[in-house]
Amino acid sequence: MNSYLRRAFVIAYAAVLNCAFTYDVLADTPLRVEASATDTVRSGAVAFTITNTSSAPIEINESALPWGNRYSVLLVAVLKRTQETLRAGYPIDDVFVEKTIRLAPGEQLKGEVALSEHFGELDASRRKSDLLVFWYFAPKGAGGKPLGEYGSWVLLPMKPK
Repeated sequence: MNSYLRRAFVIAYAAVLNCAFTYDVLADTPLRVEASATDTVRSGAVAFTITNTSSAPIEINESALPWGNRYSVLLVAVLKRTQETLRAGYPIDDVFVEKTIRLAPGEQLKGEVALSEHFGELDASRRKSDLLVFWYFAPKGAGGKPLGEYGSWVLLPMKPK
């Protein structure tokens, strides 16, 4: 097994373990983060819904949201059939002007992360197999306070040729 594949599996395994840890031990986290696979973007995306479950407003920088910056969420994509990981790209995604969002108790934010912006060979890969996308998200509030750790996986179905 090559080193890139081994590293990707370790990251994916850690994301799944962390998800169980987050919901069992840190049940008092101030956010609920849900993800689902969607094909609203040509090659597929992960749609996120973030809900403030606390009794107080939360301020978070827009770039800290999963869809706000390329590096705010960790994604690992694996072909289900062959267990081969897709190579991720690492483009520059600088934040020049920060915008703070205030999330009231019970309020939700929704957004999507286009997977083609993370994985170059996404279209060809989805013609071969279903795709498992593991995600990990550890947001910080506008003041730098950690808001919990969240993670899980979604399934993007194979696309016909």
